[in-house]
Amino acid sequence: MATGLEISDPRLSAGGGLEEMGEGNVKRATQGLATAAYSESERDQYNARVESQNKQGNAKLGSLAGSIAGSYLGPVGTALGGMVGGMIGGAINSIVVGLAFLLVLLLAPSNSEATMAHPKEYALTQCELHQILAYDPETGVFTWIEPGRNSRVGPGDRAGAIHGNKYRVIKIGGIAYAEHRLAWLYMTGQWPSNEIDHRDLDRSNNRFQNLRLATRKQNGENRGERPTVSGFRGVSYVDGKWAARICHFGVNVFIGRFDTIEEAKASRLEAEAKLFTHSTRVG
Repeated sequence: MATGLEISDPRLSAGGGLEEMGEGNVKRATQGLATAAYSESERDQYNARVESQNKQGNAKLGSLAGSIAGSYLGPVGTALGGMVGGMIGGAINSIVVGLAFLLVLLLAPSNSEATMAHPKEYALTQCELHQILAYDPETGVFTWIEPGRNSRVGPGDRAGAIHGNKYRVIKIGGIAYAEHRLAWLYMTGQWPSNEIDHRDLDRSNNRFQNLRLATRKQNGENRGERPTVSGFRGVSYVDGKWAARICHFGVNVFIGRFDTIEEAKASRLEAEAKLFTHSTRVG
């Protein structure tokens, strides 16, 4: 393995000027001159220590790349990352690391609810789901057919519970599934290709007619009200006037200023009708 001790440049001993060498070569050659007085055993010990440190650092880089691959690709990515980290511990360099990170980015799914937030859900098929749970699309309720062995519930009991974010969640095989996504799989045979929007804004209402596919933007269009002065999203009171605004694809659009809150609300709703596809608000 080449180290700084073994790198030299004949132009130094021949009286060549330092300006003829690159900055990196000057540094390495200087290191070689500074250690030339070492004994052979001392050089061997130094080289062994440097090589050990390089292996440790490179193994950490390989493990880091493996961890990132695992976060996107699941257990298979983690296992492959660990193997790569062990195999290239003594040989990895910055170019290989860069290529590894590039490969991870190319293989990584897009940033959507269907892929980033639920990488493990695709292991469950519609057929398997039908054997485990029964779903009533009219009520949106799931009931157990085959509860887990250690489950405290029995056949016919309602499955799932409301999570902290107010979505209902069902655990199957140790994996927590969003109930609205299970409903989509149950009815269509496919996992939703994007996010799921609850039309009536009730996250626990998983009646099938209340669910629809939506992009992140479309899901954000159909949101509830926040406690503000106006009590109406997109309308605020500024300098004695009611101002109406709307955000469309990240751009904050100013609609206008009005004397009454009713006029501001009407203008905001008119803008939503023109720009939004998933808003369900009415005046």
